[in-house]
Amino acid sequence: NGYGYIVNGWDSTTSGGSTRNECWRYDPATDTWTRKASFPGSGRYTCASFADNGKGYVACGFSPYTNEVYQYDPVADSWTQKGNFPGIPRQATTQFTISGTTYVGMGACSGASIGQNFFIQSDWYKYESATDTWVQLGYFPGNPTLGSYTFVLNGEAYMACGINQSQLNTQTGASNEFWKYTPATDTWTMIGLFPDTPIAGGASGVVNGAAYMGLGENAYYGNYKNKWWRYGYDSIGSCQTTAITKLKINNTTYNFQAVPAYRYSPTTVISWQFGDGGTATGSSVIHQFPSSGGMYGVYVTGSDTTNGCSHIFSDTVVILPDTSCSVGITYSSFNALYNLAATFTGASPATFSWTTTNSADTGFWPYANTIDPLAVAIPNATTTYCVHMTDANGCHADNCINIMYIPSNSQPCQVFLYIYPDPNVPGSYIANVYDANNSPLTYYWTLGNGYTTTDSFFSYTYPMAGNYSICLTVVDTSGCSASYCDSSFYAWKVGGGPIKQLNTRRAPRKAAGIADLAEVLPAVYPSPALSELTIDLHGSKVNSVAIYNIAGQKLRDITSPVSNKIQIGDLAEGIYWLDVKSQSGESRIKFVKTDR
Repeated sequence: NGYGYIVNGWDSTTSGGSTRNECWRYDPATDTWTRKASFPGSGRYTCASFADNGKGYVACGFSPYTNEVYQYDPVADSWTQKGNFPGIPRQATTQFTISGTTYVGMGACSGASIGQNFFIQSDWYKYESATDTWVQLGYFPGNPTLGSYTFVLNGEAYMACGINQSQLNTQTGASNEFWKYTPATDTWTMIGLFPDTPIAGGASGVVNGAAYMGLGENAYYGNYKNKWWRYGYDSIGSCQTTAITKLKINNTTYNFQAVPAYRYSPTTVISWQFGDGGTATGSSVIHQFPSSGGMYGVYVTGSDTTNGCSHIFSDTVVILPDTSCSVGITYSSFNALYNLAATFTGASPATFSWTTTNSADTGFWPYANTIDPLAVAIPNATTTYCVHMTDANGCHADNCINIMYIPSNSQPCQVFLYIYPDPNVPGSYIANVYDANNSPLTYYWTLGNGYTTTDSFFSYTYPMAGNYSICLTVVDTSGCSASYCDSSFYAWKVGGGPIKQLNTRRAPRKAAGIADLAEVLPAVYPSPALSELTIDLHGSKVNSVAIYNIAGQKLRDITSPVSNKIQIGDLAEGIYWLDVKSQSGESRIKFVKTDR
């Protein structure tokens, strides 16, 4: 309502510092401050604060960590406690308001249990003030940050720079990533890199249709900056481009920005040609060139449909051929089922696509999948399987393998891994090992990030989230060896923060060994599945099912499915988890959804 408010905060004038719960109103017309009703909760700082529908809101904050939410009524000069923020208590969240809906996410929570002061979350929520309700949204796909710059333009939110967890731990540097959030689809898109020294903890705002950000620091508690930057249309307006800024993301990918930085009228159209057939529009664009290398001419054109002006500027990019990656194929089998796994060298994450020469291979997957290093086959003849890999730097590699068809149950020794999240410890995983070999066994483990061990069973902590191919080879006393890889394992902790341990152990089994898997584990078929899944609990009835995506987000709860069947036709292609509860217990099962 035309006033500014300051609530709470940290008072550094006292010995050791303390918190304040005061509330002050600023009148810009008279340049005066007026003391208002004090904040009713305990004093706190680094809160989320926002205005909506004529009311002010203060959420979360420190000290101690809290998820409380309070509403301020400026007419009555009074405070009312509202429904709590649904995430874990935290401080230093990021927030913005779009069309009357406020979005709050990330922030830091206590990491004392893992030996850190705090770690940054990646979950997001929206708040509807009319109904006092919170709704959980998708997780931020990049590295979550603190002290980011946020602003809203044309119904979309933008978030730039900030301190991420790695930089927070080392207390050096800041992120230079620049993201856009689209509320209609609940999606985040990386649209470029900040073109100067990365900064955090400064100020940002929107004036006359353009966003401004500046000040802040380049490191945790140090290296302060006094520059200001604009994103959006200049009130002067122009279609002239005088240079191209090239910001290298990896060996083949660049963020191109037209200079002067975003000094264009609202009717200017900025279009790009990259010399390899690719095109794009916008002031800031990302383009990936072929990894085969070459010199490419980059052209940017600014055309103003109002005043008719047009200007072209060009630059060149040299891409060196990338031969620094490779891909291999390993496989294991369980009766007629063959599990193919791609192993690679290069920059992570990598994407994969599979092909086969056997058109009659009815079990081959993943059809059009171009992400997962895992494929499943049920060959009926000796068959060639090929994989094409593209790493994060754009390097490409290919490999093929011939699998000789072996009738079911003819292999003398086998091994199988079943990996699932520990239901009692967030961020921890359990790897059950099933084998049918002559003891004693020799174990060879590879965990997909360069770590190997010959320990039989062990615990290991992954340093960062990501996709990893976990492989185990066992050799028995007769010299028979068997291997199995789980190449779709995704180390992840819901809400962000450090990942806890992968704990390996021998699974409970009967003397017959791996042949009894069908009696130990629930079965889900078919996989891949198009529209319907059947859960086989060997005669037991399913009480409830929860479906999670690979990032750990719950998508659906299903109670008492008819005939143990669930419908999945509306899910996107990919890998999912089922949490299945029955009278005999709870199990987590992985399945693959396909659209073909």
